[in-house]
Amino acid sequence: MEEVVVGAVVGAVVGASIRVLLQNLLSTPVEQLKIFWGFRKDLKKLQTSFLMIQDFLYDAEMQQVSNKAVNRWLKKLEAVAYDADNVLDELNYEVLGRKIKKSNRMKQKVQAFFSMSNPIAFRRKIAIKIRKINKKLELINKEAIGFGLQMRLVGTHASSDVGSNTIDGRETDSYTADPVVLGREDDVSRIVEMLITSPAQQVLSVLPIVGMGGLGKTTLARQVYNNEMIKAHFEERIWVYVSQNFDAVILFKKILESLTGETIQHGSSREVLLRKIKQNLEEKQHLKAKRYLLVLDDVWNEETEKWDDFKSSLLGISSVQGHGIIVTTRSDMVSSIVKTLPVHKLKTLSEENCWSIIKAKAFTEGDIPPEFEKMGKNIAERCQGLPLAAKVVGGMLLDKSKDEWLSIEETWLSDFGGDGNTISKILKLSFDHLSPPSLKKCFACLSMFPKGVIIQREGLIELWMAEGFLQADRGNDMETIGNKFFHLLLQNSLLQVVDRDDYGDITSFNIHDLVHDLACSVLGSKSIYANDNISDEIYQARYMAAKSIGDESYAISKEAARYLRALCFMGKVSHNMLLDFKSLHILILMGEGVEELPVSIERLIHLRYFDTLGTRIEYLPDSIGKLHYLQTIRVDSQYFKKLPNTLKYLVGLRHLHIPSIELPLEIGRLTSLQTLPYFQVGHEKGRGIVELGSLKNLKRTLEIHNLEKVCDKEDAKSAHLFQRPNIFKLKFAWSELREGEINDENVLEGLQPHPNLKSLEIDGFKGRNFALWILKMAVLEDLDGCWIELNNLVEIRLTSCRECEEIPRLGQLPHLKRLYLHDLTNLRSIGSSFYGIDNYSSSNGVQRVTITLFPLLERLELSKMSNLIEWREAELTTTTEISLLHDLIVFPSLEYLKITECRNLMSSPSHFPYLKELEISDMDSALPLANICGIKLTSLTKLEIDKVDGLVCLPDWLFYNNQNLSNLTVRDCPNLTHLVPCFEGGRASLRKLFILNCTDFRVLPNDFHMLSSLEILKMSTCPNLKSIPYPSGKQTQGFTSLRSLDVSCCKALTSLPCEMVASCAGSLEYMMLVGLISLTNFSEVFSHIPTMPRITYLGIGDVPRFTYLPMDIGSLGNLYYLYVFPFSDSQDLAYSEEFLDVLFRGLKSLRVLWLYGLEHWDCLPYQIQHFTSLTELAICSFGIEVFPEWLGSCHH
Repeated sequence: MEEVVVGAVVGAVVGASIRVLLQNLLSTPVEQLKIFWGFRKDLKKLQTSFLMIQDFLYDAEMQQVSNKAVNRWLKKLEAVAYDADNVLDELNYEVLGRKIKKSNRMKQKVQAFFSMSNPIAFRRKIAIKIRKINKKLELINKEAIGFGLQMRLVGTHASSDVGSNTIDGRETDSYTADPVVLGREDDVSRIVEMLITSPAQQVLSVLPIVGMGGLGKTTLARQVYNNEMIKAHFEERIWVYVSQNFDAVILFKKILESLTGETIQHGSSREVLLRKIKQNLEEKQHLKAKRYLLVLDDVWNEETEKWDDFKSSLLGISSVQGHGIIVTTRSDMVSSIVKTLPVHKLKTLSEENCWSIIKAKAFTEGDIPPEFEKMGKNIAERCQGLPLAAKVVGGMLLDKSKDEWLSIEETWLSDFGGDGNTISKILKLSFDHLSPPSLKKCFACLSMFPKGVIIQREGLIELWMAEGFLQADRGNDMETIGNKFFHLLLQNSLLQVVDRDDYGDITSFNIHDLVHDLACSVLGSKSIYANDNISDEIYQARYMAAKSIGDESYAISKEAARYLRALCFMGKVSHNMLLDFKSLHILILMGEGVEELPVSIERLIHLRYFDTLGTRIEYLPDSIGKLHYLQTIRVDSQYFKKLPNTLKYLVGLRHLHIPSIELPLEIGRLTSLQTLPYFQVGHEKGRGIVELGSLKNLKRTLEIHNLEKVCDKEDAKSAHLFQRPNIFKLKFAWSELREGEINDENVLEGLQPHPNLKSLEIDGFKGRNFALWILKMAVLEDLDGCWIELNNLVEIRLTSCRECEEIPRLGQLPHLKRLYLHDLTNLRSIGSSFYGIDNYSSSNGVQRVTITLFPLLERLELSKMSNLIEWREAELTTTTEISLLHDLIVFPSLEYLKITECRNLMSSPSHFPYLKELEISDMDSALPLANICGIKLTSLTKLEIDKVDGLVCLPDWLFYNNQNLSNLTVRDCPNLTHLVPCFEGGRASLRKLFILNCTDFRVLPNDFHMLSSLEILKMSTCPNLKSIPYPSGKQTQGFTSLRSLDVSCCKALTSLPCEMVASCAGSLEYMMLVGLISLTNFSEVFSHIPTMPRITYLGIGDVPRFTYLPMDIGSLGNLYYLYVFPFSDSQDLAYSEEFLDVLFRGLKSLRVLWLYGLEHWDCLPYQIQHFTSLTELAICSFGIEVFPEWLGSCHH
């Protein structure tokens, strides 16, 4: 049965492949190409033959699973279609080459470079190829008729009858007993609660359950359906399996059958069905309709009109409030159409739950043999949280031997048997739903990537484009179509989002292993390695991943190479290796073994996509300029230095992914270019900024460097940045080391961007004043002379603008989220112009107005501004009368503020209503810190202070006002004497406390012992700290959560409270007590170490010797890391050896040991040789001339 499922999927993609190829072939404008003279009739015949074959395709796809001859016919047709595609590619390549040659007619160098083929010989060669293809097509047409295939018009086969056949065997019900259901208790509770507490005024409350196939949506819906609270709340419960055919009449028929328990005959009208449903609902409740719960399982319909039509009829049946509908679906689009309640996104199960399901299915009774445990957990891990996968494999493992388990562990997904085709059916259903045919090919393309790899969205769309799967239409280019396809796959839960950019757009994703296996099965791609035995079956492979082992280049056979359209190769590339790839569209070279590219790459005339991922390639050969079809070049290698001057001939190039290098001359000729991350301006002709002017399609990100080489405003305007609506991120950079006249202000004035801009960075600008459009944060429309505000800006970075005296108006930007001001050394004041209210005037009479500044700003960083003296509060600079009529709200969204290297700053604002993280460093005065942490601040969770010389203490109210403050670090503050009088308010929230290198720090708050949530405590290099307050003899909770304790280099500390150490003994994992030369109670502290069961890291030493030496400290089984220093008041080797002897006795699992000694110590502790788990040993400061012989035998 599984062979049928897989065969259907493979056949579907073969059919899709042919349809995509035919679409490309039949759209070729034969009449427009003069070069076709001499065989135009043959080309016309070619198109006519393909057009006729296209009408046979649907019937062939329907028959191929059961008819092997038809399946072979399809494969044969696909091969011929690929051949025809290559021939037309060759024709177009010749035309493009002649156009380029003609446009460079005056240059002999170009003539020599493009030595075109003899026209007569070329025509003869192409004519022969076309006639061979036509003969093959004639035979294929005859075979189609011989097989009895019916000719059908494209698009006429989407009938409901056919649709119902495709889902045969997987209809769900509400009664099926799920013997093993784990990990869904919380899901059931949440859904039940939402349904029974849904808004009382709603007639129909619809709750979608969304997730990929095999995740357990049906099982979860069934659990909710049979829940006792649901039964009590809804008088009627109805279960309908929907699948792809969302036909209202069929659905109402199924609803009626569920209500009556009777089979309803076909032919009943919609009106009759609805009347009977209404009667049944009322009759059972004495003509008073009551609440019902309707489960619509496995819904695929994404047409709003169909859903609205269905829902309207339900509303007509009953207007009683409180009905519930559960919709299970894989599609986010479906959920967005139907939802009235929050969407329930179903998550994967834990590996432990998957293993529990497998155990329950595989071992019906008795204990589980231990030899099966490890294998079973490995299999559970591969289930990727899918309960269906766990159930299927668990059933396979029932009554199997150990060897059979081992075999299934290695190949379980590819060797399903029995009922194991369920997963294939589920995934096939997702695949079958994909439309148009090219989307199926796009999905199959995912098999090119290894399992588990994170895939970049842009790169995937470029691969689709290279394969010809994306055809532009009048309103959309190929990339736009690719993005639509991407979202269709995402909506069908075939892709899983990994990461998004700062603007919310998806940048990377991965695919579930089961989905990957489906993609591999539909494509039939092979991954060939150098030591594989290549068989005949891979000769027709279109995709290949190959890897050479060792220094030798791996040779791919000519027979295999000539069919390949995509090659991913890792290893050394020989000079002749690429000669046999007659059809290659995609070439990805990987690994540092690839150091240069052979000139023979020019023979890959079909190449569209080229990537040198992680290679050592430094240059591309000039011959790359002959690849006129090339659309994408990716050379993001750290070794890459230079592009060839022939790059300008790549007229089809759309995406150039490069590091920051100098571009070749005349980049402006690449008018199709959309991706160009870097552009370095040069003085030579062909490197000026004017080259950007002809690149009208640039998108996303652009950095322009060496702007000092731009002549003036008019030169800058020639880049036409204002006319680039799809560039969202811009960086303008001037070189730091430059000579000559500074015209930066003039140049920046001419670089006005489009108002769609989202991110702006200006680096190295040496003007005294920013351009007017920067100061206004608005651009001037050339046509009507009006200013358009840059309201789409999300991020602004102003760096190394050292001459600027004023900051632009930024406070009124409605979407600004991140602002970075760095190295503005000439800036002295941040005032009203920064907020954008310097010239505010009222036009609302006496009406009260609220002004919000920086409404969405979340992150603000000020750094390296040595002359900045003041940062003023936001205040209206108008009359008192107007000020009284306005409410001013500032920084309502700011959560992170960092001020560093603003040494002379003396003031700052005090109104940060939602600030969570504050970092202040390298500052003389503590006044800015005091202002920010004023009585208005109540939301702080993290505070880091570093090198604030004027800081004596923190504000008294800091913890009382900020009761969620969990992380406090104070470092290198030489005048700090204490923190706060008490921790009141923060006792339960503070988790991390660091006081480091504060040389005058003396006192901790008296309630220090009440920090019950403290997890990490580090006090280091505080030489004047004499004591740690901790009540003795009193019952106190203490540091029961402390995991890390580090008290070091506190020379005046006389006592470490034993009560404190005892309170954290049960939780402590890390302890460092070093450099406490005045400590008097180290013996008592040391005696608590045996009571620390979780301690893994211990550092002790440079403390006074013991007043008494314990005889035994017990076993420290979890101690892995040990650092030991000599005693501070004893240089006696014998005493240290005695101490080490006691310490080492309890160590059974030590892995890392660092021993510090003294110069006169001439031997090592002999116990080291007994540490059999030791992997790292460091001997420091010992006076040993020769290591003992036993050390050499410690091989571990």
